[in-house]
Amino acid sequence: MTILYIIRFILFYRQGQNTAINDKIESGNVPIVNLKKHSVKIFCSNCRKENFTRVESKVSGDGKKWAICCCCFGSLWLSFLVFCLDGFREFTHYCTSCNANTGTHKPSFSGGVICLLILLTLVVIGVQVLIIVFYLTPMIQTMINNIH
Repeated sequence: MTILYIIRFILFYRQGQNTAINDKIESGNVPIVNLKKHSVKIFCSNCRKENFTRVESKVSGDGKKWAICCCCFGSLWLSFLVFCLDGFREFTHYCTSCNANTGTHKPSFSGGVICLLILLTLVVIGVQVLIIVFYLTPMIQTMINNIH
């Protein structure tokens, strides 16, 4: 069984089909395809079985940082993007037979999504400035005038 595992491992990497090198793969686990946000077929080194993974998703550290920054600087609505965009999440794969952690996939943002995040941030900041200038400032001035 070990020889089969080694041969499969060597063939898989020699053919250049493994694009999962950028993803964190626990040592000894051979993905049949690269890790994604959905279940993939792997060869588990722990139980020596070939099966599909169970995937658990959670907000990544970068997603938590984004949400905290958005909340601190007055944009609560932008902080909810961590639940919508895959770039703010990490997907952990587990073997369905033995529950061993087989790897983690952290998707990256495309250029278009980064532009969208920048645009949305600028729009929200602009709206906040407009609210302060055209609504809160006159309201404060009328309150000050009413006191005098």
